[in-house]
Amino acid sequence: MKKEVLIARILEVVSTYGGFSTSEVQSDCGICVGSLGNLVGMVEYISKDCIDVSVYSPNRYSSDSVYDYTMQYSELSKQTLLEILLFCDMYVDLVLEEDHLFGSAVGN
Repeated sequence: MKKEVLIARILEVVSTYGGFSTSEVQSDCGICVGSLGNLVGMVEYISKDCIDVSVYSPNRYSSDSVYDYTMQYSELSKQTLLEILLFCDMYVDLVLEEDHLFGSAVGN
């Protein structure tokens, strides 16, 4: 699947169901956009315009990020886009399940 198609599918989900934090979907693992030495860039939030990335140093005592920045979908690798799309699919399932359980309507 081409990157453009992946981006379009991601944007379709976010346009319909809204942006979301990756921890809302999967709290025990995330999406890595890259690493350098002991620094790791993890996707924190997926929105219509971009993704928010936090850089962590696993060797630090603090769980706070060292640096935060945004990336455009066009800057991401195909593998990262596939992982984001997987999280989008899980998010849709979560929203639909909550809608079923609590009776709230999507988009209201």
